[in-house]
Amino acid sequence: MSYLDTANSSKETLPLDAPNAHERTQQAIHVMPTLPIDAPASTGLMNDRKEAGKGTDQHTSAGAVGTMGIPVQAHAAAPPLTSAATSRSNASSTVTTALTPTATSTTTTSYPPLNQTERLLTQLPPPDRGAQAYAFLACAFFVEVVVWGLPSAFGVFLEYYSTHGIGKYKAPVSHTLLPWVGTLCQGLMSFFGPPLAWILNPRPQMRIPFVWSGIAILSVSLLGSSFSSKTWHLLLSQGIGFSIGGAMVFYPAMGFLNEWFVKRRGMAAGVTYVGTAFGGVTFPFFISALLARFGDAITLQALACASAVLLGACMPWLKPRLPVPTKRDLRSEREHGTQKRREDMKRVWKSKGWSMFMISNSECRDAKIKLVYTSSEILQNFTQSVMQALAFTITTLFLPSYAASIGLSPSAGSASLAALNAASIFSRIYVGVLSDRKSPHLIASVIMAASAVSVFFLWGLASTSLAPLLIFSLMFGLACGPWTCLYVSMIKEVASDDLPLSVTLFGVAAFGRGVGTIITAFISSLLLAHPMKGAKAWTAFGVADGKFGSVVLFTGASLVVAAATEGIALL
Repeated sequence: MSYLDTANSSKETLPLDAPNAHERTQQAIHVMPTLPIDAPASTGLMNDRKEAGKGTDQHTSAGAVGTMGIPVQAHAAAPPLTSAATSRSNASSTVTTALTPTATSTTTTSYPPLNQTERLLTQLPPPDRGAQAYAFLACAFFVEVVVWGLPSAFGVFLEYYSTHGIGKYKAPVSHTLLPWVGTLCQGLMSFFGPPLAWILNPRPQMRIPFVWSGIAILSVSLLGSSFSSKTWHLLLSQGIGFSIGGAMVFYPAMGFLNEWFVKRRGMAAGVTYVGTAFGGVTFPFFISALLARFGDAITLQALACASAVLLGACMPWLKPRLPVPTKRDLRSEREHGTQKRREDMKRVWKSKGWSMFMISNSECRDAKIKLVYTSSEILQNFTQSVMQALAFTITTLFLPSYAASIGLSPSAGSASLAALNAASIFSRIYVGVLSDRKSPHLIASVIMAASAVSVFFLWGLASTSLAPLLIFSLMFGLACGPWTCLYVSMIKEVASDDLPLSVTLFGVAAFGRGVGTIITAFISSLLLAHPMKGAKAWTAFGVADGKFGSVVLFTGASLVVAAATEGIALL
């Protein structure tokens, strides 16, 4: 009997149609040593081949990381071999290899092991380090620059459309619809997180095609907006179309980040989110120069081409670290899990109270329900995201207008906004690294409280000239800018290394931020319609007859609520 025949004669070989994927895995690996999550690629297979001709009685293989970030384990011992030639002459035997923690694949092979599965297990790049991990991180940064940096510069287009009209024939704009272009672009992109998680979690092989499709939709939307002649054309192309394409690129990329970075995930998120701030600093000046020289049509066409080229160039490195399960394995698991999913759905929908549930196709194999938060916790997290989004969006929206109201030039208003984004570049990296070591809820509570203080005192009481306004912009960017960097660390506390659940929770967090972004348009209109009369003129509350008093007060109050809810989460 060959080594593989003997190794698989003790109940380790299991059929793919076993009733429970988790039980199959546990039986298959119960004699295997556990290895750390960041174990390097195996060299054991090569050692086995060298020892086979010497009649060795040991067969060991170092581990590799499974699809969900859980170690894949190898057989610990086997009977001796007489010779490599003898084992090769034996009939093909069945070897069960744990490709993922929740499923096994049965492959017919001969010794020495040369099948594709074993080669994959020896070639996985390490997480948190290495050239491939950092190449992915650089590409994720550029995704953030394009997907979120461009919408953050819509204010430049807003001013241009309002003063010059739309398109080649300078068509007049609808001042009611035009502000919704930028609002929908960012807000809808946040809304698409949960549906994309629902689609892609059980179909991981579709993630790369989704990214390519998103690049095409995003670029075509920008190109189409260059031919717009009415406001609703811009709403469909530069607003809705761009958000659909951007979401299809962004959310799969963030799912890949969870595979490439495990222990340093907060740092990786911080570097990635710097892309938004970097785009917020550079795009306004770049787009303003293009609009002044070439007009809106050529500017949008140039942005469409540049986006397609930049994102397309990132695709060789914008990929998952872990092997994608085969269609056969996924189909088999879906057939066994369909009835269970239906029963779990009925149970959850009939449960009482506000429970947030996640349909998590765990390790892309075993669909299950995970009750993540109690009713109070979901309200806390949703409130935090909405309040922070309201405060940050209102501040960035009204800062240039406020600068003009105190007699500053348009360039000074742009400088204050650029200072805010520039400050958040440094704070996002620092907070991301810090969240790997400290509680993200504690960090969030501190930065929200600091943001509220800066709004009430630096903006509300002191910012009536350029120097104090720039100081406020810097402090607000440092404190409030890095909020989104904490998402992945907060999610990691709940989902650990369950990657589909992490993607779903990230979409839910982004959904709350999208709600805050969308309702900003309604709330800001109400705030401007109710000025703070009687406020002192030497404070921001009294500037322009109290026009911005309600804006400053509401912004500070929103941050106080966000800080308080984070404080409650710590108790």
